[in-house]
Amino acid sequence: MDEAKRDSLIATVKLFAFGTIQEYLELKEKNGDAVWTLTDAQLDKLRMLSVVSVARRGQIKSSEKTDVDMIPSDHTAA
Repeated sequence: MDEAKRDSLIATVKLFAFGTIQEYLELKEKNGDAVWTLTDAQLDKLRMLSVVSVARRGQIKSSEKTDVDMIPSDHTAA
């Protein structure tokens, strides 16, 4: 595996561990090769994990809408 693919894989794994769907979409928009292109199932999983990441950061209150709430589940990745 070349270095660019390795870096892309590491960035993608970090998103699943610590990031959010919004960060993924921003990375894809800025530089499509920065992270792997995710399948619909992977996007759904990252969307669910995003709620945990955002809540863990203490960025939302239970009554607030988040970036995750605003992203339709049927969006298409760039």
